[in-house]
Amino acid sequence: MEKEFLLSDESLNSHQTIVKTDGIDISRFLMNPVMYYNHDRGRGVIGRWANVHVREGKLYGTPVFDENHELGKEVARQVRDGFIKAASIGIEIISQQGNIIVKCELKEVSICDIPANSNALQLYFNDSAISHAQYMSKTKSYEQVERSHLAQIRKALDLPENADMAAIVGAVEELSVYRSEKPD
Repeated sequence: MEKEFLLSDESLNSHQTIVKTDGIDISRFLMNPVMYYNHDRGRGVIGRWANVHVREGKLYGTPVFDENHELGKEVARQVRDGFIKAASIGIEIISQQGNIIVKCELKEVSICDIPANSNALQLYFNDSAISHAQYMSKTKSYEQVERSHLAQIRKALDLPENADMAAIVGAVEELSVYRSEKPD
């Protein structure tokens, strides 16, 4: 089972609008909760959303990927491996007051690389659900530590500084084969 995403909250998004959570009509969406990649309908439905609900003024949902769809399978892997962590709602505006979208209908929710709402993320750290503020704090410090450890691992394996994870895994696999072939 995939981890839940924060799909929308009432923060100012990159379109300079605020979508009121209590004004999002999800009733029609729930009958067919489609997931696209980057709002690209032409590439097909890559999955669906389960457990779509409002909690504490925020909209949440859990992705279920169609792994028989080639793009769905690839995006699922990228989400599981932490390369993509964002979602974005696709809405039809019904009423708006200034920059506040008071009423809208949810049409689709996409997994995406850059969400309009910067808070629309899969908010987990070490497999535990956390708040957006905790997420930002923990991931920044974790990424710094991770970079430091990766540098040490590259050095220990005698790999160049720009060696990617595939090169690191390959070097470890070589050591593993060498170790298993080495007589006791």
